[in-house]
Amino acid sequence: MANKIRISIQAKNDLEDTIAYTSRRWSNKKAKEYIVEIRYALGLLYSNPNLVKSINDTVMNARFFNINSHTIYYNLDEESNIYIDRILHKNSNYLSSF
Repeated sequence: MANKIRISIQAKNDLEDTIAYTSRRWSNKKAKEYIVEIRYALGLLYSNPNLVKSINDTVMNARFFNINSHTIYYNLDEESNIYIDRILHKNSNYLSSF
């Protein structure tokens, strides 16, 4: 189990942008569904921070977790604290987002 989950300002902004866009484009109901999905994913990561392996060997603790249409990019430290870097739509170019 993780000790803490910290969410970066960028990830908070990502989530706010996603909710606003989804509300405008589709509906408030769909936006609320995204919130529920992302909260569920964060709960899974909190319960099992090692759920996924590192992205690659050069960035030891950089990880990503897919949840339906979105990807949560995060880091895990030695004490199992989770740092959420970004929450992006699956079609986003994540390399240009960091």
